[in-house]
Amino acid sequence: MLETQFARPWTKFYPEFVLDNSLRTWDRPLFEMLEKSAADYPNRKAVQYHKTSLTYQELHKKACQFAASLQRLGFESGMRVALMMPNLPQTFIAF
Repeated sequence: MLETQFARPWTKFYPEFVLDNSLRTWDRPLFEMLEKSAADYPNRKAVQYHKTSLTYQELHKKACQFAASLQRLGFESGMRVALMMPNLPQTFIAF
C-alpha cells in the first residue's frame, strides 16, 4: 500500500521505482550535513562549474553569509524562501 504522501491521482503515471519508499533519506537537515562536510573535508571540492570550483569550507562560508543576509532582511527561522535558479554555484549556496 502506498503511503499517504504518494497516494495522489498523478502517481498512477509514475514508474514503480519513483514510488519506492525504501530509498534512503537524510535524518538531519542539509545545513548540518554541510557543516560536517566542511569540518571533515574542508579542502575537498564540493562544487565544480566550468572553471569555477568551491571547496566544502568555501561553500559553507558562503552559505552562512547568504543566511546572514536573509536574516538582515527580516527572514526568521521557519520562514520559507523559494529558489528558482538554474544549476549554478549560487544555487548550492542558497540551497
